[in-house]
Amino acid sequence: MTSVEQTKWVKDMANKLGPPVATAKQARQMLKLGTWYNSVDETLSALGLPPNREGGQQGFIVHKTDGKVFINEAGLHPVFL
Repeated sequence: MTSVEQTKWVKDMANKLGPPVATAKQARQMLKLGTWYNSVDETLSALGLPPNREGGQQGFIVHKTDGKVFINEAGLHPVFL
């Protein structure tokens, strides 16, 4: 099979077995391609990652939160409030 034939075969199988395959536009949104943030802290927060440690901070890294957790709009990472 050529690369194009393999890609079409995988797409057909994915459509038969599960939810529809994302379009290129949807994939860019899910992967946040072309999205720019103003700071490292903003980037980490938007991606559902823990913040950088402050000087002298030791132990586990945790978010300051009220205990509520929800999934972000892309459904990929939990977001802590």
